[in-house]
Amino acid sequence: MTSIIGIRCKDGVVIGADSSATFGDGGVTRTIEQQTDKKIELISDKMILAGTGAIGHCQRFASVAARVAKDDAFRKGNALSIGRMLSKQGIEDFAITHVWKLDYGALVAYVAEDQPVLCELPQGGLHPEVLKYVPMAFQPEIKTDLWFASAGSGQPLTDPFLALLRKVFWPSGPPPIQGGIFMALWALMHACELNPGGIKEPIHIAVLAKKDGAYKTWFLDKAQRAEQEDMVVNAMRHMASFGAVVEGIEGASELPAPPKT
Repeated sequence: MTSIIGIRCKDGVVIGADSSATFGDGGVTRTIEQQTDKKIELISDKMILAGTGAIGHCQRFASVAARVAKDDAFRKGNALSIGRMLSKQGIEDFAITHVWKLDYGALVAYVAEDQPVLCELPQGGLHPEVLKYVPMAFQPEIKTDLWFASAGSGQPLTDPFLALLRKVFWPSGPPPIQGGIFMALWALMHACELNPGGIKEPIHIAVLAKKDGAYKTWFLDKAQRAEQEDMVVNAMRHMASFGAVVEGIEGASELPAPPKT
């Protein structure tokens, strides 16, 4: 069970994930849950990878991504051509062992033409009408005007929450890096608190952004995560104070007038 989030920001990319790994028989039976810090990998100083699904598929695609990151075509490619490389080479690797159902999806942050890129490579799944597995998975989508993505079992919680934060805070375009960190962390805290099982803290946050004039990748350390968590707590307290306005309590600010029709 997993929850991963990617935010393409004005000046970089933020990728976050929880720390829960679920053991099982490969089918419907789940046995135990263990903590892991391997859901996000810094493939190079210009690539971050986060995956959801079978651990074996995660390991294999990490090796594919590392190979792509060293290719001359990666350094010279544009956002979509690099996404196609990742998709093609990933599918080819999985096909070696006759993988007929790709139990894996990924979010990849990289640099193309000196710009930060967030690419989503989604899992396959059952078609809701014919209830058959749809093999057209792992096709690259470059996040542009739709600049956030989430995946994993926590997606039903994180997608609508991210959409709300986008509407409230950044309706006209992507946030700066600090806003992306705040957004990813709050959505993951929300998922960890409310999910029915299999998504747990600690939350890990990786960043792709410029440092000293060059793009770098790094993880937030514990102190940096704690600072961002305090910001989330303060935001929730600020929202809670608005309850007095809604209830019309004396001394509270007045409700805004409804829009004219």
